[in-house]
This record gives sequence, C-alpha cells and structure tokens, in this order.
Amino acid sequence: MKEMEEHGFKPSVITYTSLIEAYCMEKDFQTAYAILNEMCSKGCPPNVITYTIVMHALGKDGRTQEALDIFDKVRRDGCAPDASFYNSLIYILGRAGRLEDANSVVDKMSSTGVPPTVATFNTLISAACDHSQAENALKMLVRMEEQSCKPDIKTYTPLLKLCCKRQWIKVLRFLICHMFRKDITPDFSTYTLLVTWLCRNGKPAQSCLFLEEMVLKGFTPKKETFDLVTEKLDKANLHSAKKKIQLLTLRAAAVKHTGSPHLNKDGAAGQHIDILSNACGYEP
Repeated sequence: MKEMEEHGFKPSVITYTSLIEAYCMEKDFQTAYAILNEMCSKGCPPNVITYTIVMHALGKDGRTQEALDIFDKVRRDGCAPDASFYNSLIYILGRAGRLEDANSVVDKMSSTGVPPTVATFNTLISAACDHSQAENALKMLVRMEEQSCKPDIKTYTPLLKLCCKRQWIKVLRFLICHMFRKDITPDFSTYTLLVTWLCRNGKPAQSCLFLEEMVLKGFTPKKETFDLVTEKLDKANLHSAKKKIQLLTLRAAAVKHTGSPHLNKDGAAGQHIDILSNACGYEP
C-alpha cells in the first residue's frame, strides 16, 4: 500500500477491500480493523461490500458480538445494506441460535426496500434445521411461496437431511413431493441422501430407482452408496434390479471415460419420480 502511494497511486475502496478480505481469510482481524480505520482517515470510506466481508468473517469465526458491532457501525455511517449484507447478518444470527432475531431481519429487509432472495430463505431454513426447528423451517418455505420466491435444491437439502435423521416420514414425503411439483431435481448430495435413507429403511426397490435416475443424470455414485444398494437388493432377492444398475453404472463410467454419446436422460427420470412419489404416498 505504501509503495503504491509512493508511486502516486491512491488506493481505492476496491484495493482496501481486497486487502481486508485477505486478512479476514487469515483471521487477522486486528490488521483488518486497522485498514478500516485507515480508509476512514484517508477519506475513502468502506462500502457495503467491505463491511459484509468483515462481518461475515467475524461471524464465521464465532465472534458474534463483534460481527453485530459492524452492523451497528454500518447503520451509524449511513451505509445502505444490500441483500448480501442482510444474508450474512442472518447467517451470523442463525449460527448463534438467535433465530427470532434472524427472522426479524427478513421483515427489516422488506421494510427497507431490499426484497429477500432465495439465499435469504435458504440461510434461514438451514439455521432452523441446524437447531432442529423443523416447524420454523417449513414456515419459511411457505413464506417463500407467498413472496413468489422460487426455492432451489439448497432450500430442500437441510430439510431432507433433518427429516431423514429424525425419521419424520410424513414430512419427508411432503417435501419430496413438494420438490417434484416445483420441477426441482436433486443434486448429487441429495440423491445420495435419499438413496441411502431409502435403503436403510427397507425400500431397496425405490432406492434403486433413485440410483438409476442419479446415474442417468450423469452423477457417479460413491462406492459406499453403490455397495449399500446392491447389498440390500441382494437381501431382498431383487437380483434383476441389481444387475440393471450394475450394467448402467458400468455404461455410465464408459461414457464418462470415452466421451461417447450421453445416456438417455429423458423419460426414465420422470417415470422414476412418479413411481417414487406414489411409493411415498403421493398421488400426482
């Protein structure tokens, strides 16, 4: 920084912010604070991005009160928070177990003309699930619909994990069907979660359908996931299903290795969704 100034280059807010981010990543908050003070003394006030970086890093390091002090400073300085700033604040409050305060931030966002984003709701839902507050998390899902904010797979993943862990079967069925109605396809981790849970809860045939769809979508199952499914299919005497997924997985591996034409991803996936939805007690 000193060298820049000696050559006639005045550091900008971007320069300072980049430096602060680097020190925050190293958890050197003392230096980060010093740079913040230098910015103000040299007439280059921090912007909302600068403050967001510092606040989020402090919260992630468990220094909740210091992070909230940054929030107070932003308000005092008249710096207008954006969605990313509010989302970081929600993350910090949720991580600290202050879910009511986190929920109130969403109300504040709306009142200040900053509409909540899908990331806002995902952060709230994840925090609620981390503290086993499924009802609160589901209320956020409803609120998303009320505000025409379309969920994504990250919305459902913490809810699905919590339901699988707690064996909340009815809620799990509801979420799976809700996800399918929204045309949201599971990602790798969600496929793995559902395949494993179905296997361990006496539904190897349905688990096999998800595994098959997973492969058709281009995902390669973990070895332990594949081994679990084949073991359960063996025990259930579903040998033809076992052979089918073995062949499909081998073919998928060959396609991935050689760059041959893709597997057919149409039709089967939708069919599997219908079959699994019916198995979960949902009639489309």
